[in-house]
Amino acid sequence: MAPTLLHLLLAALAATTSALTTPLPRIQVTLTPEFSAPNTTTTTTTTITALDITLHLSHLPQPNTTSRPPPSHYPLLQLDLNHGLTPTQQYNDTSLSASDTLGPLPLTHTDSNATDAQRTWFASRNPHGPVLVQFRAVPRVWVVPEGVRVASSLGDRVRETVVGVPGRMLAKAYFAVGALRRWPGWEVEVGEGEREFYVYWLGELPYDSERMAGIAKDMHGAIASFFGDVDTPFRIHEYALMSPARQYDMWYREGVAQFYAVVAPFAAGAVDKSYLIRWLNNNAQSYYTSGMAGKTWQSIIDNYWTSTQNVKAPYGTGFVYLAQVQGLIAKATNGTKDLDDLTLELYRRFVAHEKVQTDEFLEVLSGLVGSEAV
Repeated sequence: MAPTLLHLLLAALAATTSALTTPLPRIQVTLTPEFSAPNTTTTTTTTITALDITLHLSHLPQPNTTSRPPPSHYPLLQLDLNHGLTPTQQYNDTSLSASDTLGPLPLTHTDSNATDAQRTWFASRNPHGPVLVQFRAVPRVWVVPEGVRVASSLGDRVRETVVGVPGRMLAKAYFAVGALRRWPGWEVEVGEGEREFYVYWLGELPYDSERMAGIAKDMHGAIASFFGDVDTPFRIHEYALMSPARQYDMWYREGVAQFYAVVAPFAAGAVDKSYLIRWLNNNAQSYYTSGMAGKTWQSIIDNYWTSTQNVKAPYGTGFVYLAQVQGLIAKATNGTKDLDDLTLELYRRFVAHEKVQTDEFLEVLSGLVGSEAV
């Protein structure tokens, strides 16, 4: 059986230090696979039964015991209860153990609203010294044959630096363990200054992996260049995000990702015009034959898991709406502006950690076409 990728969506919250001489908060994550005993009746030698996970939180800001409210006002850990609209592994109080220099550190948790649900753990007292949090993740199906390799969204080697907030990077990362294959091969070293790009898979692919990986690399580079991210690690879906994240804004996240998945590569010459036209027509046909055209966005969100078409709706709805916005902007500005101007401005705000939601989308759009047209 192919492994199910495990989402480790536990993120530690760090506060800003008050003085430059104070060490920055630090998080160290250790993932330790648990292997079963060899199976003598099959060709499978071992099976991963779980992942033991340890979070080592050090240099946490020391509380002001005279002015700080009770510890229950300050979250120690947070867990997204959904990844998109898919439930995550949801740990309760007994699934997590924490300790510090004084010994066991009891935790309690509360859950936020069901739309963008988060579980937050609070310490029963102020932590002293480094905090050690331990828990166990059990995969649904994860069989590992001989020749185990490990990879994640951050690559397949130790990273000294990554782009983004550590908690968010961990929360959104994918992890894979098994007989992974890679393009380029495991023996290939990326040259100094060259952007790293790898494709990982399990088993035999039904198509030409070399050709597929080469196209994916060209498209990844084209999208990164379009958004001005040519020197730093670039996660391909990051440009389409909004913050603070809400399920309501999924039309934009998926719509922009769908729209620029080929529009940006076409602009950079990574795909030809016939590919672009075929892709645009296929997406439009998929949307207009899905039965979702004309449905309100709120009804799609409210009935998300009731049908396959509802699950696919954010992609098609967002794509078709943004295609219409592209035409609206071009007409209003006599072709001097387009959707790129809107999307790049929202991306700039997102990178600057500014609020970016549907209201901000409408604000920028109004500045391009006039408020009366929005």
